[in-house]
Amino acid sequence: MLHYIFVVALLSMALGAPDPTKVCSPDQTQMSSFNIQTSVTMEIINDFKQKMRLTTSPTGSRIEDMDKLKHYIFDSNGNCRSDSLPPSAFSPQCLPDNSVYIGETFVGFGPNRLPVEIWETPASDGGTVKMFLGNQPGQPSEAILDSFIRDGVAIFSNFYFNQSVTITSPDPFKIPDPCPPTSHG
Repeated sequence: MLHYIFVVALLSMALGAPDPTKVCSPDQTQMSSFNIQTSVTMEIINDFKQKMRLTTSPTGSRIEDMDKLKHYIFDSNGNCRSDSLPPSAFSPQCLPDNSVYIGETFVGFGPNRLPVEIWETPASDGGTVKMFLGNQPGQPSEAILDSFIRDGVAIFSNFYFNQSVTITSPDPFKIPDPCPPTSHG
C-alpha cells in the first residue's frame, strides 16, 4: 500500500509540474547581481531579440554576441579584445526542456511575500544550476538567486536585484573597431 501511495504522489507531482520551456525572461532585462563567493557586484543587460548580453564589473565589461558567437572583453581602461564564444555560454531566454521543477516557496512574509519557483537545470560543463525564480502573478519570471553546483559544492551563487524589463543605457552593445582577437599562443 505504501508503494502505491508513493507512485501516486510521484505521478501527481509530475503531472502538476510546470512546462520549463514556458518559463521565460522578458525580451529585455537589466539588473544588478551580487556574487556571494567573491562579493563582486555586476550590472547585467540582456537583449534576447538581439541575442546580446552586457556584463559590467569593477574590473571591466564583456559583451556576448550570440549571432557571431563572439565575446568582446573590455578591461577597466577600455581596451578591447575579442574571442570565440561557445553556444552553451549564453543563457537561453526560456528554461531548457530538461529543467526539473523542484517546488515552490516564498521570500518574505505577510501580504508582501513573493512566490518563488525552484528549478534545477544541467550546466554545459557537467554541474547543475539551481535557480530561484520570482513568480509574481502577472509578472515575468526572473531569477532572484542561482547557484552553480558541481560535485555537491556551490562554485558560485548570484543574488539578483534592481531588475527591470527595459534597458536604460542608450547603446549598451557598442563594440569598438578594431577589437582584436585574443592571442592564444
